[in-house]
Amino acid sequence: MSQNDALEIAINAGAEDCVTTDLHHEINCKKEEFNSVREEIEKKVKDLSFAGLIWNPLSKVNLDKETFDKVVNFLEQIEDDDDVQNVFTNFEVDEKLLEGAN
Repeated sequence: MSQNDALEIAINAGAEDCVTTDLHHEINCKKEEFNSVREEIEKKVKDLSFAGLIWNPLSKVNLDKETFDKVVNFLEQIEDDDDVQNVFTNFEVDEKLLEGAN
């Protein structure tokens, strides 16, 4: 589906925005409107692969290399804990930081 088609379907369904990546279309709406937006989209998109609530931070922080390494280590440790179901963060990763890690 093209980016324009996805955006049109999303907006007509009541969503606020549609962000397209190489892999998928991410449709954003208020959580109170999730079910109605999802139902409208499902009427038009038969091969919908995922619909769910994802919490996005209102503000994000940039991390230096040392802090980034510590945060990633911590996240890996807590994700291994069976009691942890979901992990959310509010940091942004600078592409230059990732290039230096490789």
